[in-house]
Amino acid sequence: MKFSSISLETMTIDQLADYITNKMDINLQLEIVGYEYGYSFTNFNDTERRDVILSSLKQMPEDIIENIIKNGKLR
Repeated sequence: MKFSSISLETMTIDQLADYITNKMDINLQLEIVGYEYGYSFTNFNDTERRDVILSSLKQMPEDIIENIIKNGKLR
């Protein structure tokens, strides 16, 4: 799968967490971690956000991750 110039097939989960933290807006990040963490998550620094995103990605099926990123690229 490839979205624009990003090849998700070759990314490690750590690289994907970095990409999501640095390139996706906060609303798309919240889709990954869950809106129930919204208030505290928005107050985290980038390192804390990345850790929460990485933890969430490890628990999420690949097809859901792909859909979130694809939808994010379309916005």
